[in-house]
Amino acid sequence: NLDELVLKSAPQADGFLSVSKAMAERVRQLVPDFPRERILGLSYFVDPPPELAQREISAAPRPGPFRLGYAGRIREAQKRLDRLPALLAELDRRGVDYVFEVMGDGPYEPKLREQIGAHPRVKFLGWRGGPDYWETIAGWQALVLFSDFEGFSRAGMEAMMGGVLLVYPQFSAAGAELLGPLAPHGLYPVGDMAAAAERIARLAALSSGERAGLGRLARQHLAAHSPDNYLAAYRKFINELRDAPPRARPVPPPAWHDWMLLGLYTRLFPGRF
Repeated sequence: NLDELVLKSAPQADGFLSVSKAMAERVRQLVPDFPRERILGLSYFVDPPPELAQREISAAPRPGPFRLGYAGRIREAQKRLDRLPALLAELDRRGVDYVFEVMGDGPYEPKLREQIGAHPRVKFLGWRGGPDYWETIAGWQALVLFSDFEGFSRAGMEAMMGGVLLVYPQFSAAGAELLGPLAPHGLYPVGDMAAAAERIARLAALSSGERAGLGRLARQHLAAHSPDNYLAAYRKFINELRDAPPRARPVPPPAWHDWMLLGLYTRLFPGRF
């Protein structure tokens, strides 16, 4: 509902911030009369530990199966972990030699375990934080996401900084912006597990040197996405808005649905969530 939200809020806004430059441009298209200098696409920051961001991305062959992983909440809504069994079936059908590790927890985990059963190539790692999280990420060769939508995937950025490749649903122009040079290798249509499996199969078939080259390009692509750059751009934008004449109109009185209990609203209007 981004379009609706932008159009509704623009009269009460003095500016728009987005962690995606592509989505900031979409806002400009939606409200062409809104001053362009008051709409900013920030370079979302990623801040991995030095041992990950600076470790060598080796071109040496890695023995064993192609190592895939998922990091995040194990949910059906938005994260769509219900699509994992179909991906596994597609990978098995193609004869890909792989392991798939699921790092995280969430309400869909019991159902997902039931759907997958005792699949010999899948391992549930549970929630991990701190050094354990980074060590797990660094052990993967590709991170796979299944989402219906994302903002600007933090897990994807963290993996790319470690030289991990990204297989990512193309739900908006932000996907290509996030992946950069990996986009032709990792983007797939939302929900199309056959296409996702094809991307993975092609990545697994690359030589170790080719995959290392893509990993270095991924890290280089995100080099400017530092906390310092993010905060400097944010501070400059906010200060400019503060010094500019106000543009926002008074907020209108709340509509009747603004007073509804959230649980009731989501049941009456499920298509908005």
